[in-house]
Amino acid sequence: MKLSIYLAGKIDQTDWRHSLVPDLRNHPINGGPLHTKNFIYKGPFFISCDHGCFHGPNKHGARDGCSEGALTQPEIINRSLSAILRSDLVFAYITENDCYGTISEITWGVCLRKPVVIAFAPGVNARDFWFIEGQVLRAHQNVTLQELPDLLINEITKIKTTLMLGGAGSFGNYFLR
Repeated sequence: MKLSIYLAGKIDQTDWRHSLVPDLRNHPINGGPLHTKNFIYKGPFFISCDHGCFHGPNKHGARDGCSEGALTQPEIINRSLSAILRSDLVFAYITENDCYGTISEITWGVCLRKPVVIAFAPGVNARDFWFIEGQVLRAHQNVTLQELPDLLINEITKIKTTLMLGGAGSFGNYFLR
């Protein structure tokens, strides 16, 4: 059984998701889910523009680019929220403190009672995120890009085991401690 996963976090020209999702760089923004060896990637999808014009503040890898295919902000929001709805796990990698969209993605996952796991990059003060961290299944601090693939696989394994042992309702109230 492969879990479907939404990878929440800031989008960058040299995005961290490329190390977790083979072929994401060449996957069309409208191409739909991407099957990997260990999971099904549900989003977000963005344009891997080597010029960098689709990347930067408020662009989400899909706005104001130098070619066809740019999305509107409402389209980006709808696609992201729909992908989280259709995912089994929301895994967030927080690389900077000003990740307002990522906090929204995490909150949406929590509201939908999805298992949500956060990994904080080195240099990010996780104490600033105490409120959201208190609502998620697990949070990991000082996670490097090199550690990220193993951490994700470990989390997938834990969640699959929990689902096999307790069924889909296992995560229903995990954040109500």
